[in-house]
Amino acid sequence: VIPISNHSLLGLITHVSGDGRSVLLTLARMWFTEETGELCSKNIAAVWALPKMPPNLAPLLKMAEKVYIGGGDTWEDLGEEAKALVRYMERRIEDLVG
Repeated sequence: VIPISNHSLLGLITHVSGDGRSVLLTLARMWFTEETGELCSKNIAAVWALPKMPPNLAPLLKMAEKVYIGGGDTWEDLGEEAKALVRYMERRIEDLVG
């Protein structure tokens, strides 16, 4: 498993305004990998992360996962809601990375 650096995390987070769905799913996968030491697809990581999320943030990650697998509505930049979810997952990853 490739270790996650603060530099790669920061680089990803700065792109949340563009392809936010992909950023959210990549963060879920980074979190999964750091916590479990295993690799998985973005949608599997999102499903894994959902029960670990605060109730107000989980629906956005679920929406991103549904769009990713082709079962949801189109994705639009959700602004502050997406940024809050990014901050939450960023903190979880940073706690694990140290």
